[in-house]
Amino acid sequence: MTRAGALVLLGALWVSLSAGILTGEQMEAWQVVQDDESRVESRLAQALRTRFPELPERASRHTLERLLAEADAASGERRAALLLAADFVTVRLAPADHATPAELDGEASGGKVARTLTVGTHTITWLWSPLGASWASDHALLWTVWRKLPDTVWGEEAFLLLLRRGWRTTVFCGESPDEFRAVIREGAHFLTARPRTRLRAPVALALAWAYETWWSASRARPGQSGVDDPGVYAAGAAEARSHAITRYDEALGLGIAPPLAADARRRLARLRQGTDTEQRVFYCAYD
Repeated sequence: MTRAGALVLLGALWVSLSAGILTGEQMEAWQVVQDDESRVESRLAQALRTRFPELPERASRHTLERLLAEADAASGERRAALLLAADFVTVRLAPADHATPAELDGEASGGKVARTLTVGTHTITWLWSPLGASWASDHALLWTVWRKLPDTVWGEEAFLLLLRRGWRTTVFCGESPDEFRAVIREGAHFLTARPRTRLRAPVALALAWAYETWWSASRARPGQSGVDDPGVYAAGAAEARSHAITRYDEALGLGIAPPLAADARRRLARLRQGTDTEQRVFYCAYD
C-alpha cells in the first residue's frame, strides 16, 4: 500500500471510531497518535510476556478469558495492566463479518446494533459502525482502568487513550457534538491534579486541539463539517483561541514528535492571525 493510501485509510478509521473530522494536513500528525497507541500495546505485551507470550498479535478469546480471570484476582499496577491489555484484545477480537439484515433492521427502528460476549464477570460489547462498516469495541475495560485505577502508570495511559477519543467510546455522537468540552474539562483537571505527569505534553496537545476545535466551530460557515449554527460557539471562542495558543506553546516547549510539531506550528500561525483553522478533531459530525 502507498503512503497516501495508508493515510486515507487512517482518516477513515478515525472518523468511523470517533466521528471527529481530520483535515488532510492533519493525517500525518494523527499517524503519530496511532503509532503511540501501538507502542502502548507493545509495552503491555512486554510487561505481561511471561504469562501471555501470545500478546499482542496471537491473542485469542482464550487469551481474553485468562487476562480477565487474572485481573479479577490482581490489584494495583498488575490489575491495570491486565485490564488494559484485555481492552486491546477486544479490539483485535471484534467480529469480522457484516451486521446481519436482522441486526440492521433493528438499527433502522432506532436501536443500536451491538454484539456482546460474557467473560466471567465482564460483558464485552462491540457496536456496529455504519460509516466504517465494521464492529468497534465500546472500550468498557478502558473506562474501568481509568476509573478504578487512575493512580497507576497504566491508568494514566488509559486516560490519554480516552482523551484522544474525545472522551467518548461509542460510535455515535450522543446528545451533543461538542466533544471538545469534555476534553477540555478532563484534560485541564488532569494536568492540575498531576502537574508532573510524564504525559503532560500529549495531554497539553490534546487540550490545544480541543480549544482550537471550539474556536474553529465558531468561525465555520453554516453547515460546514456538521456545524449548523456557528453562533452557538461564539461565547468563549476568543478565550478558547488564546488557550489553544498557550497549550500549543506548552506542548512544543515540552517536546513532541516532528509531525505533531509541524502541524502545531502551522495551526499556531493561523490562530495568531485569528483565522479559521478548520479544526474539527473533537467535533462529532456523525449521528
